[in-house]
Amino acid sequence: MSDHSRKDVGGWFSFARGRPRKRRIFFACALAVFQNACTAPRFDLSGPSGKAAILDQINKLLTSEQCQEAVAAIEPVYHSVYTDNQVRLLRAASHACFSGLNFVELLNSLITADLSGIDWFWQFMTQYYYPTGVAGVARTSLLEGRIQSSFYALDALMASIPSGRVINASNQFNPTSIPVDFFNLASLAYTDRTDDSNIYLFFVSMAAMGNVQNLYGNPDASYDRQTDLPWVTSALMDTTGCGYAGAIASLFDSTTVMSTVGGAAVRGVMANVTGGFSIFIDQACANGCAGMDWDGTAGFEAACNFSCTTCPAKIRYRENCATDPETACAAAGLIRYMNSPLGWD
Repeated sequence: MSDHSRKDVGGWFSFARGRPRKRRIFFACALAVFQNACTAPRFDLSGPSGKAAILDQINKLLTSEQCQEAVAAIEPVYHSVYTDNQVRLLRAASHACFSGLNFVELLNSLITADLSGIDWFWQFMTQYYYPTGVAGVARTSLLEGRIQSSFYALDALMASIPSGRVINASNQFNPTSIPVDFFNLASLAYTDRTDDSNIYLFFVSMAAMGNVQNLYGNPDASYDRQTDLPWVTSALMDTTGCGYAGAIASLFDSTTVMSTVGGAAVRGVMANVTGGFSIFIDQACANGCAGMDWDGTAGFEAACNFSCTTCPAKIRYRENCATDPETACAAAGLIRYMNSPLGWD
């Protein structure tokens, strides 16, 4: 898929596709921010005018497609006592920008997509996030950066909680990205989050999935998988595989909110996505928990001897597979489903 023109909807719905030639600038500047050495705008965040000025500057960076610079500017604010839901959504927008997401264009593409074939949705994501004009090491480097940014965007969205909402202790988590996050308590439950964050999470989940599929699935000219995704057992599961599985689960969470907003065209897309795949996703997690293969054949992974009927809540945060065996088993079940004839085939 070719690169796309810039489209704005205003506010935090302002995204652009990340550009390979700026990748080195992004990582150098992001590191420098945490050492107070980057040339990001410097304002007194303790005052409302100073905070407003830097957030306005970040919006301008996004408008001019300077995704990496926007990331570098938002990170110190996000990881500070001055963070709030506006900052969290802007952090999500900045990282989504780098991951290749253009909100308006992606929504329009979904509405007009060819919905024929059992794997149309997985093909669509692979095509949309297919990187053009790069190959070899540069392609790998670009996709790795996009994947990481999409995960950071998901973190920010899951921390966008309405004021006064009490989060059940079992659903709370603190994203452990560097630097360690002390100011953005997040929830695994979509019902704890703002509607805006859940709507946006649908599209950011697609960014995570599409970029992972392009890096690990070796898509052909029809954007079908040629290489199996590697995390087929709980022992092989890592944060990328768990993050990919979590993005799938989060995407279907967000369709519940998406199906209640927008016009008939948007609701139609949500109906196609949820009706066509959601039942398979929960069954894939259940099979994974029980150590079964994608088709229910017993005995695929003896280490997995759990009972779940839906995807466990913990699967929605990528670090949980390393500490919770049931989560890792469910995630592996999702991967086996994606490698099957019913998944991305």
